[in-house]
Amino acid sequence: KSHIGLKAVPDDYSYLYSWSGGGCSGSLSTCTVYMDTNKTVQGSFKNGSYYLTAKTEGTGSGAITSSPQGISCGAGQTDCLQWYATNTIVTLTVTAAAGSTFAGWTTGGCQYAATRMLPTCKVTMNRNILVKAAFTKN
Repeated sequence: KSHIGLKAVPDDYSYLYSWSGGGCSGSLSTCTVYMDTNKTVQGSFKNGSYYLTAKTEGTGSGAITSSPQGISCGAGQTDCLQWYATNTIVTLTVTAAAGSTFAGWTTGGCQYAATRMLPTCKVTMNRNILVKAAFTKN
């Protein structure tokens, strides 16, 4: 008879939701099981991240990039989808291509009056988000 320590190790896109069985419960990352008989312990994990999708639109062209890295979309770049951990703050930046002008953010929480025409926008990854930036030809 002994005590066995268990530790949940989720991947980058998950978190431990709960333990069950074998005397383990709750959502702490560790659990100690007293092995006085055969026991089954289960750790349930949930998705701990959301995806950010970027798209460009309009008659012009340009690019959207992100910090932290992951999005590099438009103007010939095709990395337009990225997973980010829950509550990560992502800063998006637009760059108009030659012969085009940034015409504003159109979705994703960036489209409101105070931020619509700014070349950068911050989003908090607490849901799946689609962000679009419009460009017009000069």
